[in-house]
Amino acid sequence: MVVAAFDFDGTITRRDTFNAFLAWWFGWPALTLTMARHGRLLAKYARGLASNHEIKEALFGPLVAGIEARVFEDRCRRFAGEAIPGLVRPAALECIRKHLDAGDRVIVVSASIEDWITPWCRAQGIAEVVATRVEVADGKLTGRFSTPACYGQEKVNRLRQILPTDCRLVAYGDSRGDRELLALAHQGFYRAFH
Repeated sequence: MVVAAFDFDGTITRRDTFNAFLAWWFGWPALTLTMARHGRLLAKYARGLASNHEIKEALFGPLVAGIEARVFEDRCRRFAGEAIPGLVRPAALECIRKHLDAGDRVIVVSASIEDWITPWCRAQGIAEVVATRVEVADGKLTGRFSTPACYGQEKVNRLRQILPTDCRLVAYGDSRGDRELLALAHQGFYRAFH
């Protein structure tokens, strides 16, 4: 069995959807203000001294904490339908369709939030998404994640939980967050659609 694992942001899409989603919903001024408040953490992240999880949660949390889960899910579906199609690389979509037509198992693996990736994937016929999950308590977002950000080694950890041992893994990625995924694969493609 062939399993094709695709990173989402920068591989399937032309740019990061995490910031794009926050800006789409809350506006660039609100996102920029949140970034400014976490300037020190952003600088640490740029130097490799803070994790992807820390920076994403720091930007995400202040904007979404207290929002009802059903409202968040609705916004994610709308973003998936309205914004993501314009960000998709045609060559990546063509590659996904070739894998699906060949009967391969296609999995999208991303550090972004599964709630906006999953609706887009389902529309393409992709049944499996491994991504970062939001924490919900009493029907509202807490602003935290319920899983580690699905980045770097966490992509490998999460995939190993669901991959059969006898599969042939083909992986597609574009950034340092995909290094471990590409190293795990029998065949890895770096920036194949750029």
